[in-house]
Amino acid sequence: MSLLSPQSADNSLEAKVVVLGSQGVGKTSLVLRHVSNTFTQSVSPTIGASFFTFSMTVTGYRIKLQLWDTAGQERFRSMAPMYYRRANAALIVYDITREKSFEEAQEWVRELESKVDSNLSLCVVGNKCDLSGEREVSREQGLEFAHQIGAMFTETSAAQNSGVKEAFLKVAQGVISLHQHHQLKSDRSFSHGNSYTAHTVSRTFNAVQPSPPTDDTIHIHNTANTDTNSSKCCS
Repeated sequence: MSLLSPQSADNSLEAKVVVLGSQGVGKTSLVLRHVSNTFTQSVSPTIGASFFTFSMTVTGYRIKLQLWDTAGQERFRSMAPMYYRRANAALIVYDITREKSFEEAQEWVRELESKVDSNLSLCVVGNKCDLSGEREVSREQGLEFAHQIGAMFTETSAAQNSGVKEAFLKVAQGVISLHQHHQLKSDRSFSHGNSYTAHTVSRTFNAVQPSPPTDDTIHIHNTANTDTNSSKCCS
């Protein structure tokens, strides 16, 4: 099945989603909380990228998300394009208690714009909102940044499982919007692409298969499933 190409019988979609951000912002914790509902205070830094799959039902679509949790360490930065260059969606994560991570999140977006040649469903995520007493980045700053790049926005706490489902739900809805918008624009096969925007970086969409894992990838499969549910965001 082609990425983002629905199966004729059951309206299924499949999308590659990359999770980007600086080291220590909680990318792995967010993914693990979503796919297995687990959380640990001590998570080893990701080497290269970790790969997970997660299926969910959203507005009549059965969508399978291929989640690529990328390394945030600078020494692995050069490897990042290998994982996100064919992505259909991206979570841009920063730590609300570290202003520097917010600035670096903006750098990740600039890199996506320069390296990715397809429309993306984007969601900016301010993580660790349970530590609001240590906040260095206001919710308004996050919202403004997301607005500037045409992305969705939410704040989360992997520790308290707050807003996590909503973040991935937003991404899934964005992917579906891309698919539906394309169907309205063209009678051709979805894999041929078209130009449009819907919570995306404005580019020409090309539906392609994701790159296979490399030796630097921790390849993890998860068969978790969920139906559409939105969880409460941090305030």
